Amino acid sequence: MSVNEIDFIHVDFSEGKRILVWKRGRTGVDAPVVVVANFSDWGTENPRDPASHYDVPNWPATPAGAPWREVSQGYNVDPGRAGREPIFPWEAKVYTIG
Repeated sequence: MSVNEIDFIHVDFSEGKRILVWKRGRTGVDAPVVVVANFSDWGTENPRDPASHYDVPNWPATPAGAPWREVSQGYNVDPGRAGREPIFPWEAKVYTIG
């Protein structure tokens, strides 16, 4: 996270949401870091249900053989779920490759 390159890849202020998603890192040079931050009381309905999710369009591509890892909670994201996980009110998630 020592680079200044920041791209806001998703902003959702609809229906009382205040969700911002940004990516840090130079494409092709640095491992990307993606932050999904919910600055509101809104949360995914039934967030503990495995089928529940919040979609982040424009999620960066996942390189072959390199899974996304949620670093603040310490788990690897299931393939196909990157950018499609539930989010709680006032929660931020930080993802990187690896």
